[in-house]
Amino acid sequence: MLVVFFSFIALVAGDWPQFRGPNSDGHATGPFTPTEWSDSKNIAWKVPIEGLGWSSPAVVDGKVFLTTAVAKDKGSTPSPLLVGDEPYFVSDNGIASCVDAKTGKSHWMERLGGNFSASPIFANGRVLFLNENGLATWVQLGKEFAVLGKNEVPGRTTPF
Repeated sequence: MLVVFFSFIALVAGDWPQFRGPNSDGHATGPFTPTEWSDSKNIAWKVPIEGLGWSSPAVVDGKVFLTTAVAKDKGSTPSPLLVGDEPYFVSDNGIASCVDAKTGKSHWMERLGGNFSASPIFANGRVLFLNENGLATWVQLGKEFAVLGKNEVPGRTTPF
């Protein structure tokens, strides 16, 4: 997979800290996006990444965070969530983690249980992880892992 970052992203006002953007609606404010591009036209930079692209990138303070699936045809990799200097991730098999965006050092890594295809969400000062069977796990922000609550959402929460 080759990650290509279009030059218009650098011109867009604000950050893109989670799946579908800052307001979770897929809208970006700023100039019009290019209608054409090539290996050299309207490209800010590109870098090869091992694996398959399953998630959308998150962009904060000029840094791009993304996930990839290295084993082909196995699972999904939800998009990361960035809140301040901490990216939050969850793997398809329920391993949630938080790292320092500046150093890459892991703050915590914990098994939540279940399978995940939904990206983490930031709401009401907390991080929400929702597994495919509808179990919502609310986690506190920051360097220390703590579950603040859990609740069930009826039905499956995956499009598959």
